[in-house]
Amino acid sequence: MIGATFYLFGFVLFFSLQFAINTFGDGRGSLWLQILQNFVIDFAFAANVFLVFLALHIVLCFASVGLHAYSKAKSR
Repeated sequence: MIGATFYLFGFVLFFSLQFAINTFGDGRGSLWLQILQNFVIDFAFAANVFLVFLALHIVLCFASVGLHAYSKAKSR
């Protein structure tokens, strides 16, 4: 499940990166500033995905410690 989520994240991120240079303005601003503004949604999405990965990692660590303690208590 985590692998599939990682691949989906990569697909969405890199799929949307190809449209970052599409700017629709009247030319008053800097081109680089307009391109960076297009990345705002991508960066927010990436931050949310990595927050989910961190939460899953913490849950996995607690589950591993709990299972290890349970197996030690059961073998006694």
